[in-house]
Formats: sequence, structure tokens, C-alpha cells
Amino acid sequence: MRRAVVLGFLLLWGVSWASMAALKELRASSDLGVDPKTGNAAVFFNVVLEYDPRPERADLSFSWSLYVLEGGREVTVETSARTSLQDPAPGKVYLTSSPLPVEPGKTYGAHLVFQDTANSFSYRKDFRYLAPLVVPIGLRLEGWDGSSGVDLTGVPDEELEDLVTVYQHLRQYVQTASEQAFETFLTAQIPPEQAYPAVAMLIPTAGLSTTYGGTKGVTLTVGQFFVLYVIPSADGVAAMRAQVASFDGPITGAVYVGNGDLGLVTAVRAFVDEIAWLVLQEASAEWTRRTK
Repeated sequence: MRRAVVLGFLLLWGVSWASMAALKELRASSDLGVDPKTGNAAVFFNVVLEYDPRPERADLSFSWSLYVLEGGREVTVETSARTSLQDPAPGKVYLTSSPLPVEPGKTYGAHLVFQDTANSFSYRKDFRYLAPLVVPIGLRLEGWDGSSGVDLTGVPDEELEDLVTVYQHLRQYVQTASEQAFETFLTAQIPPEQAYPAVAMLIPTAGLSTTYGGTKGVTLTVGQFFVLYVIPSADGVAAMRAQVASFDGPITGAVYVGNGDLGLVTAVRAFVDEIAWLVLQEASAEWTRRTK
């Protein structure tokens, strides 16, 4: 299961402990994903804190300051703050920033300040994140979670038209392989000018639901995306591998070569996984039904 990104600001899960509490950090991470509203590449900063044992009540406040590093200087992109009175107190506190849009090769960061005035706890975390050379571009397949046959009836016209644009341009390309392993595509021994820029069109693991906090935790579903990864050169191959490392099972698909114009992106080679191809075909059929 590909790990989904927590899209809330504060998720709380309670467990029963004794009265005197300590607060410890269980996990902190910077996760690259897709902004569910825009489809753009974004980084999400996450922290999980745990009371041990759980206090009787908690008066929580936290603030995020998100920034991009420009010329060695932090340029603030967004700030936010929230408060929450919890009675009884939670056992764990899940803190996630809003999505911070990223561009390949740029550096981003965040400052998190968390306080529990009821128990005299304070916590600060500073994040720094270097975006890789390959970042995702997502088209949300609204109304379809990947657990059944492709259904794009809920996809807005704008996103559907983008899919159709890719499909129409791809049909002008020449298919050179089918059922090819993605690793084979990444390591093909061909001249650089014939290999790059390249694009991979993938559908993440169907469902994209993850339960946080064990069997009694919080289950979040972020929906399904058609994702394009543009690989600018051989230098981006390692970053591409990292993007798909947590995908379920082997990735296989068809390979196409062409003039570089795929409508939404520029690429002389394209890898289209099997489900992505089905999505493109259904997008064309759905667009015809809507416009005929």
C-alpha cells in the first residue's frame, strides 16, 4: 500500500493511561505528495506526539510557518495557527501542515510550535526539505477510488479534458514496447537525446487509504490520481525510483516515443502503466459522451 498523506491539521486518538504525563515525539517526516485541490506537487510536514501516560485534559495550541529558501533567506509562504481544548486528553497528537507547493531542486521548510498549557508542555520542530529533480503532477480522478472498474463520470470537465489532451497526443507517438518493467524503461541504453526528457504516467495503489493509530485509529482516504512524473535527464532516475519505491508490486506498462509534445508535458519517451492506459481510454470515451 502506498503510504497516504494525512490531509488534516490535527487528528487526535485517545488511549487510557495514568495521570502524570510526559510528551515524546514518535515520528517527524517531510512527505512529497500531490495537493488534493490543485494536483500540484507539494510537501507535507508531519509530526506524531504521544503522551505517556495520558493526562486528564489538554489545552492545545499550535502554529505552522511554511517557507521557501531563496538566496539563503527564508521567504514565508504561509502561516497558520489553531487551538483545541481536549477533555479527556488525547493519547496521541497528529500534526500535519497544509500542502506546500514545490518545484524540482528548490529547498523548503517549516517551523512548528506546539504547546499544551494545561500540562506545561511545549514542543518545537524545524523542518528543511530539498525537493527532488522529479516531482509528481496529479490529475484527480474524482469519484473513483480505484477499487472497481474505471469510472470517470465524477471527474470535472477541466481535468477530464487534460486527460484527453494527453491521450490524443500520445496516440501520435509510436509504441515500442508493451508489458515492459518500469526499471527496464529507466535503465534503457539509448543516447541521452533520445531518452530525455521522459515521462512516466502512473496510477498509485488503488484506494490510498491508511489507518493511523492502530485498529482504533483514524482512517483517511485521499482519492485516486493520474500522476505524471517528468524525468528531465539521467540525473533524475534515482529520484524517480524513490517516488515509486512504496508502490505495490511490480510496475509494468507500454513505452512510446515521439516528437516531445504530449500537450501537458514535454517528453520524447513515455511510460504508461496498464491502469493509466485504461484511464486515458475511458477519459476519451467519457469526453465523447459529454460533448456529442
